[in-house]
Amino acid sequence: MKTVKIYKLTCTNSVMISDQGDGLNLGPWGQDTDTIKGYDDGGKEYILPAEYEVASFQNQPGKGIFKGDVLCDIIIHTSGLPQLASNDPHNMPVLQLIEA
Repeated sequence: MKTVKIYKLTCTNSVMISDQGDGLNLGPWGQDTDTIKGYDDGGKEYILPAEYEVASFQNQPGKGIFKGDVLCDIIIHTSGLPQLASNDPHNMPVLQLIEA
């Protein structure tokens, strides 16, 4: 079973109002600056479906969740759980939380 740690990030203050609110990421909240402030939930472990993998971006820092060579967005499902979204709207799995 593959797992992935996903952080819920909350932007509390930003120059761009559209940046404020909640989002999901594979990394924790960075340091606050004069123009942006926020926090994360410490991250939680989720089960990653077999056909997905966490990999580095080509020639860029950071990691993402890929299905084959397609990068998936991590969005918040109506249940509050992470959901993987890509160019296939019929295959958008909701990830299962690993209970501690």
